[in-house]
This record gives sequence, structure tokens and C-alpha cells, in this order.
Amino acid sequence: MEVIINRLEASIKAAISRSVGEQKKNELDPELSKHFDLAKKESRQEQQGQGSSYSYKAVTSIKPEDVEKTFGISVDSTGGNWTLSAKDRVAIPQHLREALRDIDIVIEGAPLNEAHTRARIDAVLFSTLAAAKREERSNQNRMSSSSTQSVRSVHLQFEKDMKMEWTFPNKKRWLVTGRTDYSLWYGEPGQMEANLVVCEAKRKGVMGVDQTLVYMAMLHQARRAAGRHDTAIYGVATDSNIWEFIRLGNDSKYSVAHYRWDHGQGIQIISTLRRIIDHASGLTGGGAALGRKRTLSQASGIEFQSSR
Repeated sequence: MEVIINRLEASIKAAISRSVGEQKKNELDPELSKHFDLAKKESRQEQQGQGSSYSYKAVTSIKPEDVEKTFGISVDSTGGNWTLSAKDRVAIPQHLREALRDIDIVIEGAPLNEAHTRARIDAVLFSTLAAAKREERSNQNRMSSSSTQSVRSVHLQFEKDMKMEWTFPNKKRWLVTGRTDYSLWYGEPGQMEANLVVCEAKRKGVMGVDQTLVYMAMLHQARRAAGRHDTAIYGVATDSNIWEFIRLGNDSKYSVAHYRWDHGQGIQIISTLRRIIDHASGLTGGGAALGRKRTLSQASGIEFQSSR
């Protein structure tokens, strides 16, 4: 289509030049070019599936009180099951304790900022996932081809842009867009899916649970549209000290568990992260086990893109 527009633009400008002369054509060129550039831009948007029929809606612009109604989710009145049994509890590795202390020493006396928060979250997530991978590699009783494949395919990704078309209660269709700080992915290249999104609090104590729920609800709906048997999604909203864990279940009901590192709840934080990693590794049994027929993007239109 853009090629046709270019040809039309050249033909019209040539006809004007012949009719009114080169000087008058030069006066009209900027105005003509502006309109043709707009036509080409709209043509490209339509080809990309982002035509003017949908407006963009940033996740951060959605009011907290509108999240449940808009995205069809509700609070789990039972509070969910966040209980950790004795075998579920994972000790905090000594190297992680030391890393967190080192980070705090380095920034001691400086105002708390996003870089400090990100460094602490990095340390916790990296250490926990690495420990899970090391444990499976060293455990000879779990070295079947299916189990080794499952954990090896689980990894973290950073700053993923997410967008998905969504009909709001007023019947208006929006393209909801946002960026998760971290996400946990599993599966083989070309078939990867996420079961966890992590959103870093931009200010101390302002957790962003509602924004995290929006990303979770979009992933949940995408999994349902693609016919996945397990549509549960986990989320974390954290400022590196407070960790709000969220689970959105198959029934579209969510529950929240609240832990604080400075209240001696580091074991609960690490253990809950391990539970989520184990959930991801259990979803990697191949196409048949996942009930895979289509990718999430094919089924729902959800899109993911690395921001860098």
C-alpha cells in the first residue's frame, strides 16, 4: 500500500508542476508531503494491526478501583493457600545474605533510589533461580530427560513490553500497554511462556499491586484463550524489602501474601519464589502436557517485546 501511495504522490506533484509551474509546485510541496506522510503512517499502522480504531491505554493509567471489574478478576475470599510446609521451606543462602549486606554497605548514607532497589531484587531473584538449577543438576535421582529439560528451560527476562487489546466496561476497545521489570519464562525457543511477572516499586512503600494484577490478568486471559489447562499466574510487587506475592488462579480469583525482609521473613520470600519456579518447571512437559494448540499471541493477540 505504501508503494502505491508513493507513486500517487509523485504523479500528483508532477501534474501540479506541469500545470502551475515549478515555483508554485515548490510552494505546495510541504503541504502535500504532510498529507501523504500521514497517509503512509496510517497505512503502516493498519498493516501492523495497530490501526486508529484502538487507542492506547497505559497500565499505569488504569485506576486501582477499576482493575477487578475491567479485567474480570476478584479477591479469593479464602485468602488462598500460602502455607509453607517444612519441606517447602528453603534456607537463605549465606552468599545471598552477604550480597545484600554488601549492597546496603555500598549505598549507606545515600538516599534510597531505584538502583539500590533493583540491585537487591536482582540478588534475590538470581540467587533463588540459580539455586534451583544447581539443585536439580546435582540430584541424580531427578536426572531424567524430562526433568532436566524442565528446569533448564526456566529463566528470567528483564523489562518486557507487553500489550493486549481489551474491551473495557464502557465497551470501548483499548490497546493496553506496559512494561514488566522481570518475568519468569519456561519452555523451548519459539514456544516460551511466562508464569510470573515482577514489578519493582518506583517509590519505597508504594508497591503497585494493582498494576501487577493487570499484567497477570492479561496473561491469564491469554492462557485461557490458547486452551492451556493451567491458567494460574503469579505476580510479585516489591521494593526489595516488602514482597507482595499474588496468585491469580484458574477461577480468576486472586490472593495476596505479604512478607517483609526486615521482619525476619526472608525464608518465606525465598521459599515462595522457589514454589513459583517449581510451578514453572512443572509446565514444561512439552506441547501435549501444556495442551498447546496455538501460541498465546496467536490465540489472544497478546504481544511481548524486549525493551532493549
